[in-house]
Amino acid sequence: MDDDDYAGSGARGGSGLRKYAGAVVEKLQNKTITSYYEVADELVHEFAAEHPLMPQDQLIYHQKNIRRRAYDTLNVLLAMGVIRRDNKEITWVGMPLNAIVQCRKLQEEREERLKRIREKANEISEKVCQLIAFKQLVKRNRENEQMYGQAPKASLLHLPFLVISCPPNTVTDCNITKDKLEYLFTFDHTFEISDDTAVLRSLGYQLATNNEPVDDIIESVPPSLRFFVNALYERREAVVPDFESVHAQRKLEAAAAGAAAAAGAGMPQIIQAIPSAVMVPLSDSEIEEEEGSDIEVEVGA
Repeated sequence: MDDDDYAGSGARGGSGLRKYAGAVVEKLQNKTITSYYEVADELVHEFAAEHPLMPQDQLIYHQKNIRRRAYDTLNVLLAMGVIRRDNKEITWVGMPLNAIVQCRKLQEEREERLKRIREKANEISEKVCQLIAFKQLVKRNRENEQMYGQAPKASLLHLPFLVISCPPNTVTDCNITKDKLEYLFTFDHTFEISDDTAVLRSLGYQLATNNEPVDDIIESVPPSLRFFVNALYERREAVVPDFESVHAQRKLEAAAAGAAAAAGAGMPQIIQAIPSAVMVPLSDSEIEEEEGSDIEVEVGA
């Protein structure tokens, strides 16, 4: 760098500022953690070593200019988030990504999160189907008990269970460990294993029948899960709704209803907004609590 590069004004001064900004960034990257005084002192000493014959008054002038430009550069980097300052300590964070690259990265992150949301929505839909099936089964068992009395224990099948089906002429061999925790089945034909959820689904315990209104099924499910039920009956993907928009719409509807009621009663118009509430789907533990209730299936009922 020549003397003009360190001038305080003009085109050459601008060039010197750019060079000093690069020098400051290079030192910050190399040190990772440093301070303003350490960076400025090194730049001043380097300048003095490069200009041993410069008069003392000019050297002092340029050194002050160097410190000022180092300070300005650090402020810019701090505003950009490239560095972080804690009292006198300065930590290198990193240069910001190119805007296009950053936008692409955010888009990919958005797609990944939407994918996880869809997967979670599908999992919750399955849990909701399970919940509906168990509630319908409980209702049917209670109705049967009222009409025919309690069924014999020998005809009861407790949840959970598995059903193994195979052709009638299949030769089956079953070995059981002494603790009865492991079962080894051998078949000479193809077979199929169904869990209790699949069996209840095949018996029609997850969707409303002709004699059971859809509204009754929906009412049996917690309010935060009802849009999943609607999606199931409409045979569409259960997309988690924008709850902020839903609440805003409800506030408008409540305000309109309140205004109409006040006008009909000849009273001053009073608009009262319904407090917002976040609808959170039941967790797996809450749904499992529903599933874990004492539910029995009457065989042959």
